[in-house]
Amino acid sequence: MSIAITEKQKEVLIRLRQELRLDGFASELENQYENLSIYAGLTFEERLISCIEKQEQADKERKCANLIKRAKLKDHLRLSDLTKTSQYGLSKETLASLASLQWVTKCCNIIISGSCGVGKTGLANALAYNCCSNGISVRNYRTSDLLLELSAKQGMEKIKFMKNLQRYNVLILDDLGLAPITSEETQDLFNILDDRYRVAPVIVATQLKLEGLAIFLGNDTKAEAAADRLLHPSIHIELKGPSRRK
Repeated sequence: MSIAITEKQKEVLIRLRQELRLDGFASELENQYENLSIYAGLTFEERLISCIEKQEQADKERKCANLIKRAKLKDHLRLSDLTKTSQYGLSKETLASLASLQWVTKCCNIIISGSCGVGKTGLANALAYNCCSNGISVRNYRTSDLLLELSAKQGMEKIKFMKNLQRYNVLILDDLGLAPITSEETQDLFNILDDRYRVAPVIVATQLKLEGLAIFLGNDTKAEAAADRLLHPSIHIELKGPSRRK
């Protein structure tokens, strides 16, 4: 049976929520006020720890929600949503390794290749969602859109944009290789990969095989350098099977 909250208790809750913005702490304290008989057996410290843990959980959820919003993901799939992955060439062991996030700490790029509709974007977004859930910032781009945006910027505006890209712990380049790129775009792509080389990983989703990526980037020195930074070090995942869209 819940107990009516006193005016003094209401004042405490208002100050926690409105002045200190400790909504999680206030929610747990309000719960304790209303169910005093249940919490009567706990010490003051135990009740306080419960409030602190509730606030920590609320902060984590809010941070995750903000990271997901800024990531601009196409899908909000989680790794646990990816069922029947073995028939597409993705083993449970590989999925577990990706979920561990060691590839982030080791700055190891991930190359996801496969035919149209096989689930490349879905896997990339699920990896990104897992990163956001663990406080790791992500930014998702369709590669052609990113290169187009970069080509429209000049001077300090372009430098500022590139520096902003560096702030993200993980960068997704989706649909890389769908259309040929110009020498200027190859230069921009090299700059992106060079900035992140052994500092922050890139996830690439592409229909091209590894050897096709090198050909796509071109055969000049800059293109070879871009391919080298993308593929070393990297984890290659080739998805197989029929289109999931069917």
